Order: sequence, then C-alpha cells, then structure tokens
Amino acid sequence: MPNPLFPEASPLLDARIFAILPQAMNQLISPSMNASVSAEIPALFAALSTQFPSAPPNVLQGLHAGLWLLADDLDAAHTLCQDIPDRYGSAWHAIMHRREPDFSNANYWWRSASGVAWSVGGSFTMGHAVSQLTASSALPRLSTWGKSQAGRYDPASFVDLVADLHGNPDPAVTSLLIDLQRLEWAVLFLECFARLDAK
Repeated sequence: MPNPLFPEASPLLDARIFAILPQAMNQLISPSMNASVSAEIPALFAALSTQFPSAPPNVLQGLHAGLWLLADDLDAAHTLCQDIPDRYGSAWHAIMHRREPDFSNANYWWRSASGVAWSVGGSFTMGHAVSQLTASSALPRLSTWGKSQAGRYDPASFVDLVADLHGNPDPAVTSLLIDLQRLEWAVLFLECFARLDAK
C-alpha cells in the first residue's frame, strides 16, 4: 500500500517536487522561508512552464503559488494566488492565510474554494487518508475529527484544528498536523497538476 503522505504522482510530474516535500512545510504557522526549498522553485516552475507551454496561465500560476507555499514563502505565494479567479486560487489563498496565521481569512477563502475534489486519480481521497492518519491518535478530538473527514474532507475544519492548537500547543498534535498539512498540499497540488495533464 502506498504511503498516504506521498500519493503517486502523474508520470509527467517532476519527481523533484515530491522529493523535497519531507523537508518542506515544517511549521504550521508563521514559517520562516526554507532557503533550500526556495532555491529549487524557479527551476521547478521553469520546467513546468516548458513542459506545458500552452497551459492556461491561471493553472500555471496556481501551481507556482503552491510551490512557493512549499518553500514557506507566504508573500510570493500570496502575490500569485490573489490574482487567480478560480477555486484553486482561492484554495492556495486559504492555505497561505492559515499559515500566517489569519484563521478567519483562511476560512473566508475556503468558502470561495468549493468544488475542489480533494482526490488524486479517482482512487486516493484526502478524506480517507485523513481518517487513516488520525485513527490511532490518543486524542479523542483528533480521532473524532478524522472520522468525520472520511466521507468528504473539510479544509475549514483543519483551519479550526490549527487555530485551537495555536492557543493550546501540544508537540505530538503539532507533528501530526504538519503531516496533514503536507498531505493537504500534495493532494491539492496533484489535483491542480491534473488540469495540465488533461490538456
């Protein structure tokens, strides 16, 4: 069974993107830019642009915003995603604000992002992966939340979990939520990438 944190990507997707995911996004909120990941972003985006020269600009721009979020460069991601007039731009915008942290603004943008499928290849769903990852949690709130996501992932409820943790820090919970943050990023990035793959 594949590791749910690293769902299988399209063979067209640059393998370097998922190779750097384990060292990326190590903080839930107020991240410092990750210099080693940041150094990779221009080349990764250039490769995407070259591989898909006729891709719609908003699709490429969304992937570019996602890559900057991977590098913890919230300002660069914000500059890009605030000008993308679709659900995926709103989704990247929401993640960026959650990480600032500006939780109410994040949930505002999630309301504009309805229609994100949270699935990869029709078989991998974010909701199912979340329920598996939280099933063994000793914290009833996390396991209960995970079970509630099994049918359909609700990213706004993840914002609420992060907000609660912000007020009541717990290293064990933080570690799990960082894994979930990476998973959320991976699934959204792959869903956005599939829009290129389908062209």
